[in-house]
Amino acid sequence: VSQTYNKAYDFGAINEKGKTVLPFEYDQIIAEPNPGIFNGMFEVKKDGKVGFVDKKGEVVIPCEYEERGFLSNFDNGFSFKKNGKSGVVDYEGNIVWPFEFDAIFDASDKLVRCEINGKIGVMNKDGKWISEQLTRYGFPMNIYGNTVEVFEGESAGAGENTNNFAEYTAL
Repeated sequence: VSQTYNKAYDFGAINEKGKTVLPFEYDQIIAEPNPGIFNGMFEVKKDGKVGFVDKKGEVVIPCEYEERGFLSNFDNGFSFKKNGKSGVVDYEGNIVWPFEFDAIFDASDKLVRCEINGKIGVMNKDGKWISEQLTRYGFPMNIYGNTVEVFEGESAGAGENTNNFAEYTAL
């Protein structure tokens, strides 16, 4: 796809030959990173809600979400907000994590920081908690591959990822 155009205040896309590849029915085609193509899909906004369509213009993830989150390295899908709560939708449009989280933060390809009921913890890509849910004053700060770096008050520690709570040692 070469460019997006505004036709009567609706956005769509055409290819180099001038053929319409996305119908001109969207409020916006998200132009990040290049130009809004993720896993062969376009991120689009319609009636103020975001979703994804494939290169044939078929809806993969319906435009029913308030916003897309920032799970840039996460291989299970995208985080979205719906009714003020965050969840994860896979690349085929299936809800893989329910919309019950206050927030879903940055991730490695295997780990995600999640906030629920004011507490933050770390989950693996299968949606299983691998750390305790900590208060905001002891929350996971960084995730590096399989390592979770945690700040707790005046001390910091790091632990290797296991399917159980990580053992923390001083840095």
